[in-house]
Amino acid sequence: MRLRTVRRSGAEHMVRRERRPREEADASQRQNTGYVPVSPPPTMSLNSEGGIMSFQERWGAFPVLTTRRLVLRESGAEDATEFHRWVSDPEVTQYLSWEGETSLEETQKKLAELRELFYRAFVLPWGITLKGDNRLIGRIRYYQFLGPNWSIGELGYELGKENWNKGIMTEAIQAAVTFGFEQMPGLNRVQATCDCANIASAKALTKAGLKEEGVLRDWGWNRATRAYRDHRMFSILRREYARPEGAPPPFDLQWQKSRS
Repeated sequence: MRLRTVRRSGAEHMVRRERRPREEADASQRQNTGYVPVSPPPTMSLNSEGGIMSFQERWGAFPVLTTRRLVLRESGAEDATEFHRWVSDPEVTQYLSWEGETSLEETQKKLAELRELFYRAFVLPWGITLKGDNRLIGRIRYYQFLGPNWSIGELGYELGKENWNKGIMTEAIQAAVTFGFEQMPGLNRVQATCDCANIASAKALTKAGLKEEGVLRDWGWNRATRAYRDHRMFSILRREYARPEGAPPPFDLQWQKSRS
């Protein structure tokens, strides 16, 4: 416990305030080692003009992740047909905040927009394919970064129903989480939400190592039902993420120059 001085009506009062656990740890480190906490490194980098670099500016290439069964790669116009097939399925989009595109042309436009966000902003969209089969079966992405120094990354994902209940999305989530913590030094938390009725999504997040925090009331808009829906929040923190020393990551990483 420590005392802090507060001025009130010309008088000084000593006010007791309990230290939080993090403060106690910082105080102990300063006393024992001389360590002084510093601000965490930002997840995003700044360019020469002081603006936030896009991921393309930062890395100069797209990160392709190859896991035991999957390839997480950049998607493009050539993927529109497969993407449109499963994203137009109401069973796939029933819990999402957006409806599937109504035409192949709209799907092509959506893919182009998502791809452009990697080059002009800081969205990281992977298309999911099976090893040895380049057809798009789903996607996963860091679609926004929040909090101080953009230290919170939020994941979103979809998967065609012919590949449900095979552990595929769990494998993709694990790869995305590992990439985030190992390639973005300032990332402190990865989170994702799912509709309370979406039991399969909750299981995938739990199996991937994320912890459930609670229910966010009326958190997501469901376009299919035209109503707000409660969502379950899941997250994993950097201090909870651990890969055994010497163990390889759950993917092979290759930096692929963009397809024009």
